[in-house]
Amino acid sequence: TFEDTESSVLLHRVNRFLSTRMVTPAAFEAGLGRKHIRFDGWKELASLHPSRFTPAALPDGVEKPYIIMRFVSWNAWHDKGHTGMSDAAKREVVGRLSEFGTVYISSEKPLPAGMNVPAIPGGCADGHTLLAGASLFFGESACMAAEAAVLGVPAFFIDNDGRGYTRELERLGLLFGYGEDDGQVAEALEKAVSLLSDPQTTEEWQRRRRKALEDKPDLTALMIEMAVRFSALSS
Repeated sequence: TFEDTESSVLLHRVNRFLSTRMVTPAAFEAGLGRKHIRFDGWKELASLHPSRFTPAALPDGVEKPYIIMRFVSWNAWHDKGHTGMSDAAKREVVGRLSEFGTVYISSEKPLPAGMNVPAIPGGCADGHTLLAGASLFFGESACMAAEAAVLGVPAFFIDNDGRGYTRELERLGLLFGYGEDDGQVAEALEKAVSLLSDPQTTEEWQRRRRKALEDKPDLTALMIEMAVRFSALSS
């Protein structure tokens, strides 16, 4: 089993019984017992490692610059106690970011009344290509924030708790974590605006990406290697 969310305590307890090994990023901020194995990297590299992913052409109708936003439902079992960004904060962020390009929003729940933005084109198959071409990511999804970060796109993750892997990506200068209250979101927005106003941001984030990934393993190859090794041990 591959895990990366420390607060999914109940899931971890179940998986201790069902799994032969529990594999996490090295940055995982908890111990999972004798079955626990850590790897140097993040689960997003299973599909987005440079040896695995090359962005395709952007979907028809998409022109740079654009920003990707993501709102979640907060219904997952590790989201208890979270409320996310307020509707007022969402409107403010969308309004300001729209000054720097088209804003595309992926949302698990209805958007606030009066918020009219274009639908994300191209379908899910083009999701990573669309994310790779964005000027910036801003949202409540840890997974999408990490995907943006490993693609070299400035990522803003709005969450009161964070994750071990998002904090590691923060230390590497690829991601920014902020809380869910309006004040924290306002701080995040000001930082995002400053990056979007700097013509060197895209080049700088690609440089940071190259440095961060230069010694990271191909996670897909590592998963195959582990599956073969542990299958042999159990046979």
